[in-house]
Amino acid sequence: MPPQPLEARNLSRDDIIIAVMGATGVGKSTFIATASQQPGRHVGHSLESHTSDIRAIRIQHPSSKRTIVLLDTPGFDDTYLSDASVLKIISFWLMKTYQRHIKLKGVVYMHRITDNRFAGTPHKNLRMFGKLVGDDAIRNVIFTTTMWSLLRNKEVGERRTQELVNKY
Repeated sequence: MPPQPLEARNLSRDDIIIAVMGATGVGKSTFIATASQQPGRHVGHSLESHTSDIRAIRIQHPSSKRTIVLLDTPGFDDTYLSDASVLKIISFWLMKTYQRHIKLKGVVYMHRITDNRFAGTPHKNLRMFGKLVGDDAIRNVIFTTTMWSLLRNKEVGERRTQELVNKY
């Protein structure tokens, strides 16, 4: 049976909670659908934002058999929600779990490598994200790029990656 979405109240202190964050349309839901072996499920394909609330999916780590809970979060620059509303949704969900002594263990922050500029919105979102996690927790964040298959020239992607690492 495929993994099912969880309510915050159904989480365990033994779960490894990982939030998947980034702009709308960056591939957060696709990543989680692939990791949970549910390709295409709960993935938006229109021009409008698809994920409007936190969706938690419990999967089993392939080698350690520990449980990982991936949090599919609404994206920044959402069609209908302000970035402040997105942060409020995420913060409220994390607060509910923290009250039960269940802590976030890490974050995967996703960015489209196809974006030819690191414009105001992604830059603002990354700064806001940095404030959310704080300096001490940054070691538990993985910044990853998506949509490499859409690039015509992989060298452009490599240069953009280096610029993201060095500058941002």
